[in-house]
Amino acid sequence: MEMNANFIAADEVRPAHNPQDSGQQTDGQNVLHLALNDPVIAAAEQMAVMIARGNALEDLEAKGASEEIYRKDEEDDLYLRTDALAEYIATQRPKTVEGAIVQLALATTFFDLVVDNELANHVQKRCKHSFNRLAYSAIDFLRSDADLGSLSAVFERFMGSHIDPWKTSDERLAIVADKDAGTL
Repeated sequence: MEMNANFIAADEVRPAHNPQDSGQQTDGQNVLHLALNDPVIAAAEQMAVMIARGNALEDLEAKGASEEIYRKDEEDDLYLRTDALAEYIATQRPKTVEGAIVQLALATTFFDLVVDNELANHVQKRCKHSFNRLAYSAIDFLRSDADLGSLSAVFERFMGSHIDPWKTSDERLAIVADKDAGTL
């Protein structure tokens, strides 16, 4: 499945909530600003709209066989589109803390699929790669502003750079060679 990185147009982002409608105080422009600057948030906003529509469809009672068929078809389409957006998010780097949080939330879903023994091997492998990309991407973003000091050794021990899926095989092999040579 190939996805265009520019498939999210600004006018497709869910409009910001108007605080005057409910009396709530919110920064209505914040969601739109995040979505325009972070592809993870933009895709997650689209997912939220689809999830809300799917929930609304579940609450409706079909008035006949035709209506049930059309609603089921729409539900299936929403599921497939949401799934495609989840895969897209796994191929992006977050640009905000909120984007990193979305990626970690999605990573849990992919982890569940990795350990699901009912899935075909190729599906489990795809889910494992998506999980790793999401986890490394989110944690790399969060680490970029953190001063971990000696705690960096903990990260390197359990999520070493040599297995980072965002690095090329040459970069990963160089890290292993440096470790073996004792230069790291």
